[in-house]
Amino acid sequence: ANLEELGTYFTDRKLEDIPHFRRFNRTYKTIATAAEVVIDPGEVSEARWFTLDEVKTLINESSDMVTDGLVDVMSRYYA
Repeated sequence: ANLEELGTYFTDRKLEDIPHFRRFNRTYKTIATAAEVVIDPGEVSEARWFTLDEVKTLINESSDMVTDGLVDVMSRYYA
């Protein structure tokens, strides 16, 4: 699948037990079927699809559980 890069993000925030929770992430856009997405069980313990409404609810109710990149992409493309 062709990937279109949407943005690169850096997050540095304090969590309850972690003084500096740092992460980098990059977001991409593509069109793919579920059959084309292959999850490597050695790298990912669990994966599932989310509806747009589920993602919007997660951002609104638990924004500390999502990346800044996801918040930005959702506000730019799905507001």
